[in-house]
Amino acid sequence: MGHWIDDSHFHWQSQNATEPSSKRGQEIICHAALGIDIHLFVRENKLAVGKAANFTYHGRVRYQSHQGNQLMSVGLPRSFQSERHVKQTCCNNSTFRT
Repeated sequence: MGHWIDDSHFHWQSQNATEPSSKRGQEIICHAALGIDIHLFVRENKLAVGKAANFTYHGRVRYQSHQGNQLMSVGLPRSFQSERHVKQTCCNNSTFRT
């Protein structure tokens, strides 16, 4: 489960099978060099009025650091100060997970 560390840093844990040396782990760690943008969508609760809750878009983030294997704990600071207050409610999409 992800959570905010402070106003501009988000802590996220990968799926169990994601190791730093795996293809997915390397895509996260080396995203900037690979030309991959990471966008952060977060939902505060899993359910809202008995249905899956909507996600809120918090802008682009960049990899900062990680700890662990097979369940990477990743620090994600927001990339741009101008996106700091961008919070648009997005449609519910089960492919995005916190």
